[in-house]
Amino acid sequence: MFYQLYELNHAMMAPWRAAADAMRLAYANPLNPISHTYMGRAAAAGLEVFERTTRRYGKPEFGLPETLIDDIPVTVRERIVWREPFCNLIHFERLCQRVGLPIRRC
Repeated sequence: MFYQLYELNHAMMAPWRAAADAMRLAYANPLNPISHTYMGRAAAAGLEVFERTTRRYGKPEFGLPETLIDDIPVTVRERIVWREPFCNLIHFERLCQRVGLPIRRC
C-alpha cells in the first residue's frame, strides 16, 4: 500500500519537477537580466532545491570489500536478508581468515 502511494507521489510531482527545472534554467541563464539580481539567484536556488529533493536517485553500492576491526583487516560480504521492490535489507557478514585455515564466520 505504501509503495503505491510512493509511486503515485512521484508520478504527481513529475510535471512540477519538470516545470521547476525549466524555470531554474530561465532564472540562471546569464542572458536573463533577472539572473543577476538577488531575487533571481534566490529563485534559481530554491527551484534547484525543489528539483533535487523530488528527483529519483539510484540505490548506491556500498563497495565495502573489507574493514578494520581492532586494526586487523577483515573481509566483509554483503548478504540480502529481506527484499522488497523499493529496498533491500543488507546484512554485512564478517569473514575471518587465519593463516592455513579456511574462511569462517567470526
